[in-house]
Amino acid sequence: MIAYNPYADGNFGGYLSDIRIIKGASVYTGAFVPPTQPVSLVHNTTGTVAVYLTGTDAPATDPSLGINFESINNAQVVSNVNKFGSTSMYFNGSNQLLYSPPNPAFIFGTGDFTIEAWVYPTGRTATGGSSIVGCHNYGVAANWFWWINPTGFLYLQISSSATGAITSTTAVPLNTWSYVSVTRTNGVVAQYINATLAGTTVTYATSIANSIGLAVGGTTNNNAAGAFLGYIADLRITKGYARTITVPGLQMQLK
Repeated sequence: MIAYNPYADGNFGGYLSDIRIIKGASVYTGAFVPPTQPVSLVHNTTGTVAVYLTGTDAPATDPSLGINFESINNAQVVSNVNKFGSTSMYFNGSNQLLYSPPNPAFIFGTGDFTIEAWVYPTGRTATGGSSIVGCHNYGVAANWFWWINPTGFLYLQISSSATGAITSTTAVPLNTWSYVSVTRTNGVVAQYINATLAGTTVTYATSIANSIGLAVGGTTNNNAAGAFLGYIADLRITKGYARTITVPGLQMQLK
């Protein structure tokens, strides 16, 4: 259920649930019995479902920018494994991810940035890699993506041509929490595992775009070859600032 507060004239004050807009067909043409269960993307018309907001699939928001992430295939918070607080995000290594459409907040340009998260992988994706976060249509195009490769090493790629690619020399262990981070400082990109520089750096001062949105725990085209298996907590992306990397005691940013 989605709740809104009546802050200004025209805003709805109350709750909304199961909103569906169908383009090209009239589902109801006369008196009808209201649905007794949630409607779905499957219907008996020739129209196209243009919008469907269930009000139940938004377990993740960015409180600072108000960016909502859509839960794909019921990716959700769990309480059995957690780093801070009582929950973390779980991804099944197959088809679950969080997705947000293109947003200026995800366009790094030529400036500094920091990406950081606690990760608890329980397995490795053998084909491509276990995607932590990125703007990446697997096998098609990438603005940038950051994942754990099949042998367990952190891998950052900027652009589809692999320009700016960097691989850690230290593996991310399975079945335990690790604090992973990547920064760009004055064009120099570096990766860290538990606040320790993980391998060499690379110089990449070229502008970094985002035209395909942002995916957490998978790729934007939801390809199983890039699916993350395990738990992610406290993911934070900072645009325009390279943070000093120390192991933090952060509160949950992404739940």
